[in-house]
Amino acid sequence: MIKMKIKFLSKREINSLVEEIINASLIFDIPKIKQIKSFELNSDTEIFSSATFILVRNQGKLFPFLQDSKTLTSLPEIVVDKGAIPFVCKGANIMRPGIKQINDSFLKDSIVVISEEIHSKNLAIGKTLHSSEELLTLDKGMVIENLHYVGDYVWNSCKDLDLSIA
Repeated sequence: MIKMKIKFLSKREINSLVEEIINASLIFDIPKIKQIKSFELNSDTEIFSSATFILVRNQGKLFPFLQDSKTLTSLPEIVVDKGAIPFVCKGANIMRPGIKQINDSFLKDSIVVISEEIHSKNLAIGKTLHSSEELLTLDKGMVIENLHYVGDYVWNSCKDLDLSIA
């Protein structure tokens, strides 16, 4: 069992987090939030759960939790081929040859969701190293940093957690 700290954020902490979410362009239409529960997994990793979203802050980077389907639908999507799946699910960064589709346009340093081509299952959350326009011109190289993937520490730590706000 993982030892963690669980608390509700203060109004000031909520306002600060909402500002960070807006600045990171993760969620654009945030309703007034009354409660956010924080699960501190370790000194580098924290999960934030509200009625509106489930977000992760890991090593200073803020991104959606892979099971937060509502937030993920608002992110640009990158589709990888079936050959990339085992690598992505072990934490590998996304290489240009493994990308089958770029479904949305985005800027460099955007947070994107990585899905697989056959079943459209979400595999990972990543940060782009290029804009969508630049990515279309590339043939090789690493193009997306893998931040969170199915089976990683955050995923496994949250399996048995009740992330809902009661």
